[in-house]
Amino acid sequence: MNLEAKMANAHSAIDSLIANATLQRFQEGGQVPKQSIKDILMENQKLNFVQRILNPKLNFGREFYFKDDSLKESPLSHYMFQYDNRVAPAVVDTGGVKLTHLGDDAVSYADSTGEYIEFKTPAEALWFSENYKKYAPFQKAYK
Repeated sequence: MNLEAKMANAHSAIDSLIANATLQRFQEGGQVPKQSIKDILMENQKLNFVQRILNPKLNFGREFYFKDDSLKESPLSHYMFQYDNRVAPAVVDTGGVKLTHLGDDAVSYADSTGEYIEFKTPAEALWFSENYKKYAPFQKAYK
């Protein structure tokens, strides 16, 4: 095995350890929301992006298609991100036929429209941004 392969394996192992330690910290430290994903979504169902999570059919045929480095296309309907103690989508419904990917403008859009969910801590927001897809109807719709 060459040096680059060894370094890649070492970085992968370190990333895995960090991810496991982070998950354990969230689980033991109570830094994840005490509410279920469903409860958080139901409390924020007035938001357009939450309506599209609760009813994934609203996204069908409207997705933004992202090309990765291998030029493989993947449909995106939300592309959630965390900033401060908030979670917002980078792919939004601006009323057009297709959903719009805002890129660097996503934070200002979220702040100006109120299309975000606010949490008590940044850790809770990060947890939600990484786990919202586990909400059953959304997860089943995109399998």
